[in-house]
Amino acid sequence: MADLGKLESGDRGRRPDGRGRITTEATAEGADPQAILDVMTAAMEVIGHRFACNEIYIPEMPHQRPGDEGAMAILEPTLTASGIQPEHTAVIGTII
Repeated sequence: MADLGKLESGDRGRRPDGRGRITTEATAEGADPQAILDVMTAAMEVIGHRFACNEIYIPEMPHQRPGDEGAMAILEPTLTASGIQPEHTAVIGTII
């Protein structure tokens, strides 16, 4: 059985492949895709809190959760198939 708690852990770079493996196991076992996404979102909220407290800075943020992109690539088709739609659209830009 997939341990979703490990998706939330802040292992920061030690096992970036682990999140993809856990996500694959969880979806294969029929875990609720929204529950998997909720665990990953809670983990990102911890990173956001650390940023708000000036413990980390923007260039460091992507390195705090390696493997999330791969896990989302695995999870996205399952979310779409179950009818879960994105709640928001983010647009990021810079002015030069």
